[in-house]
Amino acid sequence: MAKEPSIEISPKYGTNPMRGICAFCGKENGTIAMLGRIRKKENGRVIRDSDIEAPKTGVIDYTPCDECNAKMNTGITLIGVTDNPFSPLQPAIGKDENNEPMYPTGSWIVVSEEFITRNFTPETAEGMLNAKKCIVPQAVVNDIIAAYDKAEETGSNTVSTGDDDINA
Repeated sequence: MAKEPSIEISPKYGTNPMRGICAFCGKENGTIAMLGRIRKKENGRVIRDSDIEAPKTGVIDYTPCDECNAKMNTGITLIGVTDNPFSPLQPAIGKDENNEPMYPTGSWIVVSEEFITRNFTPETAEGMLNAKKCIVPQAVVNDIIAAYDKAEETGSNTVSTGDDDINA
């Protein structure tokens, strides 16, 4: 029988709770992680007797809050990612083609299905349309936003960002 997962209680901070925030807008989402003892790392090595306090808030998972989810459900969400976490506790959102962990940058946009079929190869577009939420290199998000800025007067595409609905 498999051993149940457990946490090591921190001698200094007890269960060492951290309140969860939405990874997409930064608002608290009502989740709590009990992190217990967190050991410090230096040069990739764990300091044996260390015990650090958990941050007060942080990303626990990548489930969007209700408000962000409602925006994301209006089209296809493209989430900008990088290979560098912003903090040592940041969980990866997925892996790249080399099986390396990827971390969201905080940038995301919602585009129409027509935008996807016009701007990506048929194979890539099919996967994106089926997934509805996709991780893409941050450069792709930057390029789409730059294209929006250039085409702002045309009003030919519908694009939503995490902050505002915009037309491109």
